[in-house]
Amino acid sequence: MRYSAKEILGVMAKQLGNTPAVCKKAYVHPAVLALGSKLAGDAGAMNDIWQEIAGRTKSVRRLHSAEARLLAFLHRHWLESRRAQKAVRGAQKQKAQPFLVGLFGAVRA
Repeated sequence: MRYSAKEILGVMAKQLGNTPAVCKKAYVHPAVLALGSKLAGDAGAMNDIWQEIAGRTKSVRRLHSAEARLLAFLHRHWLESRRAQKAVRGAQKQKAQPFLVGLFGAVRA
């Protein structure tokens, strides 16, 4: 499977009447481009990813199955991003606590 984000964005831009840069920034989620790059490097991963997404895809009215899978993929990406952000915030909070104790001394109630 050959993947070229440049070619895909070019076709998309032509259909929408925009430049590829505008399409990339305004219409294509970065996770979708990252997925395309990942699949281009490992074509066998595509079945694994689709099976994982299909297993979590809920039936959504008025959506084609491909649209529902894309929505499930983006939702999974959003959840993973939130978990990563929470982990970073938790680590930053733990680093800040010793600093505050050193700055203000031990506070007793």
